[in-house]
Amino acid sequence: MRPGQKFQLRPRVRMKRSPIDISLPSTLAHSFSPVLALICSCGRTVQIALNHTDENSERANQGPRPLHCECGRSLGNQESGLLRLGSALPYWGEIDEARMRQILRLAEERGWRPAVGQSLPGSLTQYVESNGRGGFKDILPWHPGSRILDVGSGWGAISAELAREYTVISLEGVEERARFIALRARQDRLANLYSVRAVLPFLRLGAEQFDGIVLNGVLEWVGVWQPSINPRTAQVEFLREMRRLLRPGGSVYLAIENRFGWPELRGAIDHSGLPYTSLLPRFLARWVVAGQSLYRSQANSGYRTYTYTLQGYRKLFRAAGLRSREIWICPSGYNQPHEILPLQQSAIRYFVNRHELSRAGHWRHWMKHRVKQMLGQEWLWRTFGSDFLFILEPADA
Repeated sequence: MRPGQKFQLRPRVRMKRSPIDISLPSTLAHSFSPVLALICSCGRTVQIALNHTDENSERANQGPRPLHCECGRSLGNQESGLLRLGSALPYWGEIDEARMRQILRLAEERGWRPAVGQSLPGSLTQYVESNGRGGFKDILPWHPGSRILDVGSGWGAISAELAREYTVISLEGVEERARFIALRARQDRLANLYSVRAVLPFLRLGAEQFDGIVLNGVLEWVGVWQPSINPRTAQVEFLREMRRLLRPGGSVYLAIENRFGWPELRGAIDHSGLPYTSLLPRFLARWVVAGQSLYRSQANSGYRTYTYTLQGYRKLFRAAGLRSREIWICPSGYNQPHEILPLQQSAIRYFVNRHELSRAGHWRHWMKHRVKQMLGQEWLWRTFGSDFLFILEPADA
């Protein structure tokens, strides 16, 4: 919502970004393979056709198909619906590498859903399977059939949900995860979902290819991918690259934590694997994290997963040539976006009243409701609210 705009409850209407709708009917669109433009180190632009491969087809049994530029340089390979470009990231994730490979073997034999249900605890199974991970799609400004890039797509839950409405190129840097997404797309017959194993800071894509880009819990990790430069500098350069990839009229969906949000104040585990590190001055956080061996701390040596306040994000976006078109807040966290509201006083007041008045009328509850009403102020939510959801567009749009 733009500053000063009043919050109203009304059905969401999707608006076309262009006065002419050139999207193809779904049955016709599926008969074409999208093309990904890649810039080789020699400077040539290489057009790579993305495709799905049936596991029983002759091509699936031929192994990886090498891809080369006209100059002779190797670009990667294509195999069983997975496009590999450049080098992969070292493995990391919610489970260890051996367990992930076991899931891949089971997924090939029995299907990805039985493999996940058998191998993961209930909470993680829901995280992988749930289409609720893509619950934010109702606030996206893209028209059906748009070409979307999902960066750092993990297990592919968001990509799979978005692929029901858009053509999605799912970009994941970890080999095992990218293979899982390719299996998921093939077994669920998601004709609009294409898995690409690549790491954007080390891959040069052709400009103006995407109507939208999804960065869901990604920006904070960019400093880990590029340990040789300052984390904030790496984030600015990454956002500039996202801006370069947008078609005219395109936008970026970015979901990320508030550095001083109430989950962080209450001791939520930070990306360092420790609580409270986002609250500390950067130099102190680096000292605390150094030498730790907790979850993800090995890859985050020196504390490089920077998050910011709302004002800090705005400064970061300006440095990258972007601006916030809309700002939303997600009280349940961006990984479970069950409820999303505009960061605006009228929406916050409605949210607080609806939640509290729908419950029992005990006097203790009434007192709790009155306290929450007093805390339901926009400036408090801007300062200490939970995760932010941004719709970003080029500053010169």
